[in-house]
Amino acid sequence: MLLLAQIEETDDCWIWTGELATKGTPIIRIDGKRHPARRVMLETIGRPLGQLVWDTCDNPACMNPEHLRSGPRREFQQAMAEKGLFPKGLQRSLLSAQNRNARFGMQQVRAEWLSLAAGETTYEGLSERYGVSLSAVRKTCQRWAPLFICQGVR
Repeated sequence: MLLLAQIEETDDCWIWTGELATKGTPIIRIDGKRHPARRVMLETIGRPLGQLVWDTCDNPACMNPEHLRSGPRREFQQAMAEKGLFPKGLQRSLLSAQNRNARFGMQQVRAEWLSLAAGETTYEGLSERYGVSLSAVRKTCQRWAPLFICQGVR
């Protein structure tokens, strides 16, 4: 099988020796089209697929099925937050929280996120209160949600 021919097995990780995407994740060509090799691997061995496939070993080239997880984006974000890794958007949000010109500080977002989760306020209410667009409020809350979920705030 073409997939296994491009894997170098070590004691722990199975390193992909074929083509890599920009972020270093494995890519395989099937009928001239590029496909995420990890997804193909999980399909081949019959594991159920979620929205995303990611590694648990922090090695972007790893293809070991024992190190691969599949699930919805929220599960991926929570797994990354538990490791202290955050999506770029959240990293920018965290940096902007330290910016003295930022509209939202981390504690402020956390308090508003809790009031949203408790049903005490709405996105629309926050939009009006802070004089920002509804989409800005939604994006801010969605970006920061993995951090609060990781801290046990639901």
